[in-house]
Amino acid sequence: MCRVLDRAAEEHWQRHGWLWLRGFLGDEAARDLGVWTDEIAAWPEVPGRWMRYYERRGGDAAAKMLARIENFVPYHERLAALFTGPRVLGLLADCAGETVVLFKDKINFKLPGGAGFAPHQDAPAYVDFGIDQVECLERAVCHGGMCGKAAPDAARLKTEAGHVSISSCIV
Repeated sequence: MCRVLDRAAEEHWQRHGWLWLRGFLGDEAARDLGVWTDEIAAWPEVPGRWMRYYERRGGDAAAKMLARIENFVPYHERLAALFTGPRVLGLLADCAGETVVLFKDKINFKLPGGAGFAPHQDAPAYVDFGIDQVECLERAVCHGGMCGKAAPDAARLKTEAGHVSISSCIV
């Protein structure tokens, strides 16, 4: 697998444990990700396949809304090709310093009226390994939270479709 990071990005990763790669996916892949995410969000619940998780909108027990979907890569050929392809895995291998594999696939939906997630760290569950990768599908601003704890100098990152953030799971 070929190297993806340039020297400056490698040094930043080593010093800070996070990267912000503007435009890493490119316009076409960013558009495709949006389309594919909409496709997956429309999938029905099927026991034993992808897993759909819900939250309540505004505390209304009858108003459930999609919060996340996990285990979709085995059922979506194009997303599998992107996330297990040489560009993404090469990027993560550059960060890890060794060959990597996809361990878990998850889409978190941050929908209007949703509760979001309290700051937390998954590292205790995965003691010796873990690099998180986040692909941005639309414009957003990170207002502190875990972003500010992981990367204080990047606590107000402004995202655009196609941007990718990489961070060590151990902050």
